[in-house]
Amino acid sequence: MSLQKASAALQEYMDSFMRTVEAHAEELPEAVVGAADGVMGSAMRLKRDLAGGADREVVHATLGTLQTFSDTVFRACQAIADKTLADRIRMGIAPLDGAAAKIRRAL
Repeated sequence: MSLQKASAALQEYMDSFMRTVEAHAEELPEAVVGAADGVMGSAMRLKRDLAGGADREVVHATLGTLQTFSDTVFRACQAIADKTLADRIRMGIAPLDGAAAKIRRAL
């Protein structure tokens, strides 16, 4: 997969994930919402890094930050009382991780 396709996929998954988080923000623990904001910020920075031709080390660092926030979201889902919602959040973050891995491989 090309870097452009992987980046576009990341954006698509990010938009879908954030719609889910925003729709349920009042039901979610603050840790989930905060980490989701971190995921969004990291994804936006990654998009800028890729568009601006940042070197590999910068892109890898941004991917690492994205992964850290993603892991935090996944762990924080344990505190969500509605287990169906927790599963939706977890399933929403998984494609983001996959797209980030594809970007890492495409570099």
